[in-house]
Amino acid sequence: MTDTPHFHDEQPTILAGRHPVEEALRDSPGRVLNVLVLRGHKGGPTDRILDACRASGVRFKLAEKAELDRLYKGPHQGVIALLAPMENVTLDDLTTAMGKAPLPLIVALDQVQDLLLVLEREDVVQLVGVGELGAHDQGR
Repeated sequence: MTDTPHFHDEQPTILAGRHPVEEALRDSPGRVLNVLVLRGHKGGPTDRILDACRASGVRFKLAEKAELDRLYKGPHQGVIALLAPMENVTLDDLTTAMGKAPLPLIVALDQVQDLLLVLEREDVVQLVGVGELGAHDQGR
């Protein structure tokens, strides 16, 4: 892997932690642009992540701790993935997708500090989409 990719309009989403990155590679490998793994990290989840990168053709880099810390300020467990920005969808698109879900549910959240903690509970419901209201959408 070479340098971190640059995006013209949107920055990639940074996903940190061994298990979230492993799940992204398993469930949505097409969204994973790059994976950075702490140099010297071996065993268990780290080996599975590197194997998944190889199997799905996702570029990875063995990185120094300083680079990982620069990209993500919180705990990262020595693994970071850069994900392609999520596609914007309309409310009509979302309600159409919900019509295909076995138990449709929309959850509206405001000022969530750690969305990953909320998303970890996707095992309770089938997650159809995650959205964020822009300043122009709030109050509708």
